[in-house]
Amino acid sequence: MPTSPKIPKSLILEKSLELLIEEGWNNVNIKTIAKKIGCSTQPISWHFKNMDGLRSSLSIFAYEYANKLMEPNEDDPHPFSSIGDVFVDIAFEKPNLYKFLYLDGGSKYSLGGLKEIKEDKGNDEIADFLAKKYNSTKENMMNYILDIIVYTQGILSFKVSGIIDASKEEIKEKIANVSKALLMQYLKR
Repeated sequence: MPTSPKIPKSLILEKSLELLIEEGWNNVNIKTIAKKIGCSTQPISWHFKNMDGLRSSLSIFAYEYANKLMEPNEDDPHPFSSIGDVFVDIAFEKPNLYKFLYLDGGSKYSLGGLKEIKEDKGNDEIADFLAKKYNSTKENMMNYILDIIVYTQGILSFKVSGIIDASKEEIKEKIANVSKALLMQYLKR
Protein backbone atom coordinates (compact mmCIF):
# COMPACT_ATOMS: atom_id res chain seq x y z
CA MET A 1 0.00 0.00 0.00
CA PRO A 2 1.41 3.42 -0.93
CA THR A 3 2.26 5.82 1.84
CA SER A 4 -0.03 8.75 2.46
CA PRO A 5 0.90 11.94 0.65
CA LYS A 6 2.39 14.92 2.47
CA ILE A 7 -0.32 17.23 1.11
CA PRO A 8 -3.22 17.11 3.57
CA LYS A 9 -6.78 16.62 2.36
CA SER A 10 -7.82 19.83 4.13
CA LEU A 11 -5.35 21.88 2.07
CA ILE A 12 -6.62 20.32 -1.15
CA LEU A 13 -10.20 21.18 -0.19
CA GLU A 14 -9.25 24.76 0.77
CA LYS A 15 -7.46 25.32 -2.54
CA SER A 16 -10.27 23.61 -4.47
CA LEU A 17 -12.78 25.96 -2.85
CA GLU A 18 -10.60 28.98 -3.70
CA LEU A 19 -10.41 27.81 -7.31
CA LEU A 20 -14.17 27.20 -7.39
CA ILE A 21 -14.90 30.70 -6.06
CA GLU A 22 -12.39 32.36 -8.42
CA GLU A 23 -13.03 30.44 -11.64
CA GLY A 24 -16.18 28.31 -11.28
CA TRP A 25 -16.77 24.57 -11.10
CA ASN A 26 -16.02 23.99 -14.78
CA ASN A 27 -12.42 25.01 -14.12
CA VAL A 28 -11.92 22.78 -11.09
CA ASN A 29 -10.11 19.57 -11.96
CA ILE A 30 -7.24 17.57 -10.57
CA LYS A 31 -4.66 19.32 -12.77
CA THR A 32 -5.81 22.87 -11.94
CA ILE A 33 -5.92 22.06 -8.23
CA ALA A 34 -2.41 20.56 -8.37
CA LYS A 35 -1.16 23.69 -10.15
CA LYS A 36 -2.78 25.95 -7.51
CA ILE A 37 -1.18 23.94 -4.69
CA GLY A 38 2.14 23.51 -6.50
CA CYS A 39 2.21 19.72 -6.38
CA SER A 40 1.69 16.74 -8.64
CA THR A 41 -1.78 15.28 -9.23
CA GLN A 42 -0.91 12.19 -7.16
CA PRO A 43 -1.91 13.51 -3.69
CA ILE A 44 -5.27 14.68 -5.01
CA SER A 45 -5.97 11.36 -6.68
CA TRP A 46 -4.80 9.53 -3.57
CA HIS A 47 -7.22 11.41 -1.30
CA PHE A 48 -10.25 11.55 -3.61
CA LYS A 49 -9.75 8.72 -6.16
CA ASN A 50 -11.53 10.66 -8.94
CA MET A 51 -13.51 13.82 -9.71
CA ASP A 52 -16.73 12.36 -8.28
CA GLY A 53 -14.97 11.82 -4.97
CA LEU A 54 -13.56 15.34 -5.08
CA ARG A 55 -16.96 16.83 -6.00
CA SER A 56 -18.63 15.01 -3.13
CA SER A 57 -16.06 16.18 -0.58
CA LEU A 58 -15.91 19.70 -2.01
CA SER A 59 -19.72 19.98 -1.90
CA ILE A 60 -19.74 19.23 1.82
CA PHE A 61 -16.78 21.54 2.42
CA ALA A 62 -18.40 24.38 0.43
CA TYR A 63 -21.73 24.01 2.26
CA GLU A 64 -19.94 24.11 5.60
CA TYR A 65 -18.08 27.23 4.46
CA ALA A 66 -21.31 28.96 3.36
CA ASN A 67 -23.13 27.92 6.54
CA LYS A 68 -20.34 29.37 8.70
CA LEU A 69 -20.72 32.67 6.86
CA MET A 70 -24.45 32.60 7.63
CA GLU A 71 -24.17 31.88 11.35
CA PRO A 72 -25.96 34.72 13.12
CA ASN A 73 -24.28 36.67 15.87
CA GLU A 74 -25.82 35.84 19.26
CA ASP A 75 -26.43 39.55 19.87
CA ASP A 76 -28.10 40.10 16.50
CA PRO A 77 -31.68 41.32 17.03
CA HIS A 78 -32.64 40.16 13.52
CA PRO A 79 -30.86 36.84 12.94
CA PHE A 80 -33.12 35.72 10.12
CA SER A 81 -32.58 38.87 8.04
CA SER A 82 -28.84 38.74 8.76
CA ILE A 83 -28.72 35.23 7.30
CA GLY A 84 -30.55 36.51 4.23
CA ASP A 85 -28.06 39.37 3.88
CA VAL A 86 -25.15 36.93 3.88
CA PHE A 87 -26.95 34.79 1.30
CA VAL A 88 -27.22 37.89 -0.91
CA ASP A 89 -23.56 38.72 -0.24
CA ILE A 90 -22.51 35.24 -1.39
CA ALA A 91 -24.51 35.65 -4.61
CA PHE A 92 -22.87 39.01 -5.35
CA GLU A 93 -19.35 38.50 -4.05
CA LYS A 94 -18.90 34.79 -4.76
CA PRO A 95 -21.30 34.04 -7.64
CA ASN A 96 -19.41 30.89 -8.66
CA LEU A 97 -19.92 29.49 -5.17
CA TYR A 98 -23.60 30.44 -5.27
CA LYS A 99 -24.03 28.71 -8.65
CA PHE A 100 -22.19 25.61 -7.44
CA LEU A 101 -24.26 25.29 -4.29
CA TYR A 102 -27.70 26.49 -5.29
CA LEU A 103 -28.04 26.34 -9.07
CA ASP A 104 -26.78 22.82 -9.77
CA GLY A 105 -23.42 24.18 -10.70
CA GLY A 106 -21.76 20.89 -9.93
CA SER A 107 -22.46 20.18 -6.28
CA LYS A 108 -25.23 17.68 -7.09
CA TYR A 109 -26.84 18.81 -3.83
CA SER A 110 -30.58 18.45 -3.46
CA LEU A 111 -32.39 19.79 -0.47
CA GLY A 112 -35.44 17.74 -1.33
CA GLY A 113 -38.88 19.28 -1.24
CA LEU A 114 -40.50 22.11 0.66
CA LYS A 115 -41.19 19.72 3.51
CA GLU A 116 -37.44 19.22 4.01
CA ILE A 117 -36.92 22.98 4.26
CA LYS A 118 -39.52 23.10 7.02
CA GLU A 119 -37.84 20.18 8.81
CA ASP A 120 -34.38 21.77 8.74
CA LYS A 121 -33.07 22.15 12.29
CA GLY A 122 -31.78 25.68 11.73
CA ASN A 123 -35.09 26.82 10.25
CA ASP A 124 -36.92 25.14 13.14
CA GLU A 125 -34.85 27.14 15.65
CA ILE A 126 -35.49 30.39 13.77
CA ALA A 127 -39.23 29.63 13.64
CA ASP A 128 -39.23 29.12 17.42
CA PHE A 129 -37.39 32.42 17.91
CA LEU A 130 -39.75 34.33 15.60
CA ALA A 131 -42.88 32.76 17.12
CA LYS A 132 -41.81 33.97 20.56
CA LYS A 133 -40.70 37.37 19.32
CA TYR A 134 -43.93 38.08 17.44
CA ASN A 135 -46.33 36.10 19.66
CA SER A 136 -47.33 33.90 16.74
CA THR A 137 -47.50 30.19 16.06
CA LYS A 138 -44.44 28.23 15.10
CA GLU A 139 -46.31 26.92 12.04
CA ASN A 140 -47.03 30.46 10.78
CA MET A 141 -43.41 31.46 11.27
CA MET A 142 -42.17 28.32 9.52
CA ASN A 143 -44.39 29.13 6.53
CA TYR A 144 -43.06 32.68 6.59
CA ILE A 145 -39.48 31.36 6.55
CA LEU A 146 -40.29 29.01 3.67
CA ASP A 147 -41.81 31.84 1.62
CA ILE A 148 -38.78 34.09 2.20
CA ILE A 149 -36.36 31.32 1.28
CA VAL A 150 -38.24 30.62 -1.95
CA TYR A 151 -38.44 34.34 -2.84
CA THR A 152 -34.79 35.00 -2.00
CA GLN A 153 -33.60 31.99 -3.97
CA GLY A 154 -35.72 33.07 -6.92
CA ILE A 155 -34.50 36.66 -7.14
CA LEU A 156 -30.87 35.65 -6.55
CA SER A 157 -31.10 32.92 -9.20
CA PHE A 158 -32.28 35.57 -11.66
CA LYS A 159 -29.38 37.83 -10.70
CA VAL A 160 -26.61 35.25 -10.73
CA SER A 161 -27.75 33.72 -14.02
CA GLY A 162 -27.91 37.17 -15.67
CA ILE A 163 -31.69 37.27 -16.20
CA ILE A 164 -31.96 40.53 -14.25
CA ASP A 165 -29.49 43.30 -13.62
CA ALA A 166 -29.88 44.76 -10.14
CA SER A 167 -27.56 46.06 -7.47
CA LYS A 168 -27.02 44.34 -4.15
CA GLU A 169 -28.86 47.19 -2.44
CA GLU A 170 -31.86 46.88 -4.78
CA ILE A 171 -32.11 43.15 -4.17
CA LYS A 172 -31.75 43.53 -0.40
CA GLU A 173 -34.47 46.18 -0.47
CA LYS A 174 -36.82 43.91 -2.46
CA ILE A 175 -36.21 41.03 -0.06
CA ALA A 176 -36.77 43.33 2.95
CA ASN A 177 -40.03 44.65 1.46
CA VAL A 178 -41.36 41.18 0.71
CA SER A 179 -40.20 39.98 4.11
CA LYS A 180 -42.12 42.74 5.90
CA ALA A 181 -45.26 42.19 3.81
CA LEU A 182 -45.19 38.43 4.36
CA LEU A 183 -44.55 38.83 8.07
CA MET A 184 -47.57 41.11 8.39
CA GLN A 185 -49.65 38.59 6.45
CA TYR A 186 -48.62 35.69 8.69
CA LEU A 187 -49.10 37.70 11.88
CA LYS A 188 -52.76 38.31 10.92
CA ARG A 189 -53.47 34.58 10.78
